[in-house]
Amino acid sequence: MDSAKLNDWIQAIGIFAVVASLIFVGLQMKQSQEIAVANLYQERANVEVMWWTEVLDIDESRRGWGGEMQKWLVSTNNPNGTNGWAKDKSTEEIGFLYINSMSLYAQIDSQLFQYQAGFLDEDSWLAYRNRMKPALNKPFIQDYFAMTASGWRKAFIDEIDAARKELESQAL
Repeated sequence: MDSAKLNDWIQAIGIFAVVASLIFVGLQMKQSQEIAVANLYQERANVEVMWWTEVLDIDESRRGWGGEMQKWLVSTNNPNGTNGWAKDKSTEEIGFLYINSMSLYAQIDSQLFQYQAGFLDEDSWLAYRNRMKPALNKPFIQDYFAMTASGWRKAFIDEIDAARKELESQAL
């Protein structure tokens, strides 16, 4: 093989190596961005949980959140008919449940996001999901989701609907 052909082959190999390197760097940048987004989502959930935890200790907050939720629960538009339950509870009790629900579902939504992004294995996600399912049997929780549905990601709402359907089929 003469030196000109050898030079051509070396240049071709060099070009392929540069292209492969650029593809690899691009994939690393994409993965770094996905990790950053997942970390940001997790941090947002952590801040939200901390905020709800602090709010839970304030009597006025429990009464305020509970009062708003109670008004909605006893309204005629109440989808799951928990009107009687809500009338028998104090606004502080309803507020306590509401605040805890907000915290719980912020955590679970974050875990679903981590799972969907590939940063949480399926066994771990299913464990979180199974812990969520018993709460879905409570009409208050169903009403809570009906009231706050616009604040949740569609993927999370779909996951909750699937879990509720599983619970309904198990009850039959």
